[in-house]
Amino acid sequence: MKAYRPKEVKDHFLSQEVFSIDWSNPQLGKTLLNADCDLQHYYQSEDYISHQNQKTGLLGSLYSSAQQYMFRQKLKTIRKHQPRINRLLDFGCGVGGFMDFLEKKGIQVSGVESNENAAKIARNKGLHVTAKLEESVQKNDCITLWHVLEHMKDPQEILKSLQPLLEDDGLLVLALPNPNAWDASYYKEYWAAWDVPRHLWHFTSNGIEEMAALSGYQQIASYPMPLDAFYVSLLSESYKKNGFKWFRALWNGVCSTLYGFQSKEFSSQLYLFRKA
Repeated sequence: MKAYRPKEVKDHFLSQEVFSIDWSNPQLGKTLLNADCDLQHYYQSEDYISHQNQKTGLLGSLYSSAQQYMFRQKLKTIRKHQPRINRLLDFGCGVGGFMDFLEKKGIQVSGVESNENAAKIARNKGLHVTAKLEESVQKNDCITLWHVLEHMKDPQEILKSLQPLLEDDGLLVLALPNPNAWDASYYKEYWAAWDVPRHLWHFTSNGIEEMAALSGYQQIASYPMPLDAFYVSLLSESYKKNGFKWFRALWNGVCSTLYGFQSKEFSSQLYLFRKA
């Protein structure tokens, strides 16, 4: 299936505004913003699930169950390449779900979260969360960014800034949506993981590997995040306002996952790096 590269995408989630994507580099799309664009405005919604504390309804319950499962899988994958984890930094930690999970496993964990409401919720759980990366000083055995880098205005600078906070044998873990996935080409401009303008960047596997290399990292492994295909398909079906959206999302999630096993292009992918 040929990868879909939209020139314009609507913000189906919140504002219904249309944003352009620059694909001058076909491996790295960039969402174009007006100079006076206030990005924080596009995060102001109780439905923005990464900043929710209590999730309600059927979708919220399913999300919470899947989230706990994914927390276990994430830690299992990290330990496969980094058996010893004394300290971990979760950059863009949201309300601290993964941090809370790790602390219960006996791992010393800290977080960085710029969203004040999300950070407050995390701190109320007793978690150590700072607003800025500059406030973090200790080195870590692992640094994680779960669907965070695509939100950053200057992702390469972020990757460089994380270098001093990572032990020489430490692990950098990035989770990113993949525009080369089957569901991206199927849903086209309705694909929920475009998520403009919140997603400022759209990384292919080659795109993130190239940027990481320029920032001083070497990729050592990548893994699929198969549950993301089902969640993204469900949101995409909602944006298209199709009937039988649960059935369609389930079917398309299966199709995307099967395509991923064949092509190695999954809806979301986990990338692991070490210092070069």
